[in-house]
Amino acid sequence: MIHFIDKKTGQAKTAHLIREDENYIYVRFGKGKPEYKYSRKRIDIKDIEEMRTPLYRPPFPVYKYFRECYNCGNGTMMLTYMTYKDNPNESLIYPYDMNRLLSKQEIFLHLMNPKIEYYGVNILGDNEAYDKIMLEMFPYKIKRKFSQTIQTEYAMNICEHCGAKQGKNYVYEAVNRFIKDKINIPVV
Repeated sequence: MIHFIDKKTGQAKTAHLIREDENYIYVRFGKGKPEYKYSRKRIDIKDIEEMRTPLYRPPFPVYKYFRECYNCGNGTMMLTYMTYKDNPNESLIYPYDMNRLLSKQEIFLHLMNPKIEYYGVNILGDNEAYDKIMLEMFPYKIKRKFSQTIQTEYAMNICEHCGAKQGKNYVYEAVNRFIKDKINIPVV
């Protein structure tokens, strides 16, 4: 479950699933229940600070968004960094440089899975040094796990409800949508 504060009422609430776009946060309070739309300014999501180990400020922005876990169906927070493929030390920030992202697009991967553009971006699991920082900062949320898809172990998000692995393809799909739709992803 995802805990948040409704700033208008001051009431603490628990959501089953939260998704967001640039202007609104959409909250579902139970599986199969209706979705409610809130202004971003009205909601204060608390879970991330409870999970974070305060070490230091990372040398890159940490982005967060929510998705429905494929395994248990509950809303789970996803965390990632985003850097340019052609310069892994340069963070991808909004507004996105579409020409640069398209020039480094991974066409072969896109042909294998046409619903994902595979822009020229690195995400969680692509940069060992950044992965190490993420693993230290979010030990309850990010773990090194083995991926059957690519037959290797890498840092990935874990569903906070059932522990299911939320691998790179789930992150790539979301990042692809955010870039394509020009959505500014919230930073932790």
